[in-house]
Amino acid sequence: MRHSRDELLRPVLRDTTIPYAPYSVRTTLVTSLAGGPLAAIAIIAVNSLRLGRLMRDLVPLALALGVFLGLTYVLAGTGWGASLRASLENSGGAHAVAIVYRAVAAAFWGLGFVLHSKEQRTADFVGFDRPNGWVVGLACVAGGIILQIALIALVSGREAL
Repeated sequence: MRHSRDELLRPVLRDTTIPYAPYSVRTTLVTSLAGGPLAAIAIIAVNSLRLGRLMRDLVPLALALGVFLGLTYVLAGTGWGASLRASLENSGGAHAVAIVYRAVAAAFWGLGFVLHSKEQRTADFVGFDRPNGWVVGLACVAGGIILQIALIALVSGREAL
C-alpha cells in the first residue's frame, strides 16, 4: 500500500481530544500570581472544565485546596502560626506572609502546568485559537482575593475589612 506524501506528513495525535483550547500558560500564571492560591485553583479548575477533564483533576485540586486551607489555618488560627507570622514579618518585612501565599500560588500554577501540559502542547501544535483570558482571569483574581480575606478573617476571628 502506497501512501501519498500528504498522508505521510500529516500529524497524528493519539489519546488527545481537546473539546476547547485551554487558557494560555501566561493567563494562568498571571492569574495565579495576582490572585493568590485560590485564584490559581480556580483558573486550573476552569481549564479542567474547558478540557473536559474536571473529574480527573478533582483529586489534585482538592489536595491543593487542602494545602491552602491548612496553611491559612496554621498562620491565622493558631498560636504557633502567630509566632511564625511575627517571625516572617520581622525577617522579611510587612509583606512576608503575602509573599508566602504568592509562592504557594506559584506552586499551584506549577501543578496546573503539569496537569495540562499535554493539552497545552497539543493546542500549540494544532494552532488552536486560545480564548481571551481577561474576563475569567479577573474574575478568578477578584474572587480569590475576596475569599482569602474572608477566610483569614473567619479563622482568626477578626473583622474582614
